[in-house]
Amino acid sequence: MWSDTAIERVFAIPDAKGAIRNICVWVDGREARMLDRLPQAQQIATVVDELTRLRPSTKGALEYVTTVSWGNDSFAKGAYSHLAPGQCTRFAHAMAKPAGRLFFAGEDTAIVFSGMEGALESADRVVGEVIEVL
Repeated sequence: MWSDTAIERVFAIPDAKGAIRNICVWVDGREARMLDRLPQAQQIATVVDELTRLRPSTKGALEYVTTVSWGNDSFAKGAYSHLAPGQCTRFAHAMAKPAGRLFFAGEDTAIVFSGMEGALESADRVVGEVIEVL
């Protein structure tokens, strides 16, 4: 479910038999930064209250499991990489260039895709580069 509210995206995750047992909520940008500043109990209440408002059938049926904040992760500092217009063609090849025996892969070095697809694209490229060196 997509929404224009604080919780933005909600994914119903089916089990092997197709029954919905888990729900994953994504919060991005300004709303994620706002939630990151709240105590965990208030984060949970905010998300559950909003989901219950959007989908009344979830009232009383939700059990909190975990929170992942990519914005608070000291290595990620967010979840996605975004280049400004023109940066991909200016910097992509330099970012992916090997440094001696050190090879670089990851969505930041992909040309065509972002996210997991970009990571796979770059892994394919790096495998070829390593094979050339061997």
